[in-house]
Amino acid sequence: MKISLITLGCPKNLVESERLLGSVEGQVDIVDPESAEVIILKTCGFIKDACEESFDWIERIRKIRDGKKIIVTGCLVNRFPKILKERFPEVDHFLSLEDEKGIPVLLGLNKRPGLNRLITTAPFAYLMVSDGCDNRCSYCTIPLIRGRYRSFPKENLLAEVRALAGIGVKEIILIGQDTGFYGHDLVGRSLLPDLIDEIASIEGIEWIRLMYLHPAHIDKHLLSVLNSTPKICRYLEIPIQHISDKILKLMRRKVKKSQLTKLFSQLREAGFALRTTVLVGFPGEADSDFQELLQFVEDIGFEYLGIFSFSPEEGTTAYGLPDRIDPEVVLKRTETLRMLSYYLTSRFNRSFLGKRVKVLIDEKGRGRREFDAPEIDSVVEVDSDRIGEFIDVMIDSVDNWQLKGRLCPQS
Repeated sequence: MKISLITLGCPKNLVESERLLGSVEGQVDIVDPESAEVIILKTCGFIKDACEESFDWIERIRKIRDGKKIIVTGCLVNRFPKILKERFPEVDHFLSLEDEKGIPVLLGLNKRPGLNRLITTAPFAYLMVSDGCDNRCSYCTIPLIRGRYRSFPKENLLAEVRALAGIGVKEIILIGQDTGFYGHDLVGRSLLPDLIDEIASIEGIEWIRLMYLHPAHIDKHLLSVLNSTPKICRYLEIPIQHISDKILKLMRRKVKKSQLTKLFSQLREAGFALRTTVLVGFPGEADSDFQELLQFVEDIGFEYLGIFSFSPEEGTTAYGLPDRIDPEVVLKRTETLRMLSYYLTSRFNRSFLGKRVKVLIDEKGRGRREFDAPEIDSVVEVDSDRIGEFIDVMIDSVDNWQLKGRLCPQS
């Protein structure tokens, strides 16, 4: 059977798609959509833009249907099942996140037992430590789509990492809706430090990267483990969304400016490169609130910055908030932050000129430093085809998010 699997959205969606492919490996051929007998679309439905992209993809697939079986799954289906069925009657199956696990049976295939994944990103792999979220931020649809926070058993995660190491994966990237909360639903405290310790002991894994860390759930114990574990990448992704106490309260972010200032000062002293995400144009955001955010981003000097504008999502508390911000004002604020982000990232990358840096080669001619997450951060271009290996590179030039270098002798 020839199938095509199209995955939209975040790395968590990618992990679920890799598990699906792994469960039917050896029974199907993976082909492009035009050549497929079955097209599976894994959608995103987090915000308006993501929903529109998913709807556009369904339209594109519908146009090339020509007898193909079409299966649509993912977050959009969980969020808008009735609308999808009414709008796209040609789609054979709309499957919820829970029901998508039955796709092999639906296709008449044998589902392989165990923790099988068909890795599409070697030499790195994402490790999804949990699903769902309990934070209930006022603007966020994740709890509506994926439900309450559910940590996956540590034994299963460690078995998955061992299997990944066995096929040559060198970097494990921990992800979840709230990675730092891992374990709280099981034992009432974070088990993330324990999980990190045990992953670090697995032979073959050289880098451990942490993403999706809610600042409210980074405690002293976790900070101690991050500082004392050599395999931890000196890079953390910690979305702050805002810094104004007024806006943080409206967002229900569970942190205050004073806590964020203290946390990021500690991380700066420890030498971590920092990525954060901010949300601009939240209802009630005065110019003084935005200037406060702008100043904080500049003061901390985030190496990487994700910038989103407020998207009113039905079903969230923020959907009904008054004092919406004029779209032109939001656009101007977004562009101001983008210019600052451009400067901060360029400054960071230029600091590596003439320096020797350790690089993991992801593909021929291209790799990353420990300070760069895949897909979203900077890349290092170097003449090397040693995919999956660490090499030392001398950085000769920098062009924004692109560094160029040469292989160091005896690397």
